[in-house]
Amino acid sequence: MPNSATPDATRSSISTIKVDLHIHSSYSRDSLTSLEEIIATAQQRGLGALAILDHNTIAGGLALREIAPFPVIVGEEVMTTAGEIAGLFLSEEIPKGLSPQETVTRIHEQGGLVYVPHPFDSLRKSRLEQWALMAILDQVDILEVLNARVVRPADNERARLFAEAHGLPGAAGS
Repeated sequence: MPNSATPDATRSSISTIKVDLHIHSSYSRDSLTSLEEIIATAQQRGLGALAILDHNTIAGGLALREIAPFPVIVGEEVMTTAGEIAGLFLSEEIPKGLSPQETVTRIHEQGGLVYVPHPFDSLRKSRLEQWALMAILDQVDILEVLNARVVRPADNERARLFAEAHGLPGAAGS
């Protein structure tokens, strides 16, 4: 018996939400944005969910998850020995200073997703070194292809093309 659902009918039943996967809160060394300001801005911009990726802590994400009227993904932007790697859907902090491989292992052990932020930002010293990205590439779940703080648009474009070439989902963060 043929399927009565047409592709258009299927598409119309799927809802989409906007999600920012890379936000820092006042719990991070590089942000003064309060949790209340994050909630207000997310609502103004029509975000349906967001991820808090504070540097080397999940405390901000845990705190925001308790008060936000929308889903909050608890994450952490971890400084490894070769640059930053982020984990999404974390329940425990990952210590800074581990190797990229150990960081990825600890993220996956929690059932988290490995997210590589700003991978080709030519001005950011904290980006993951290219050799390290290639060493963990088969364990990367998401690659950031648009970071609002990347100054050179070509760096975001390079990330987008890299993600496409390697079959990785691309994500955006502010």
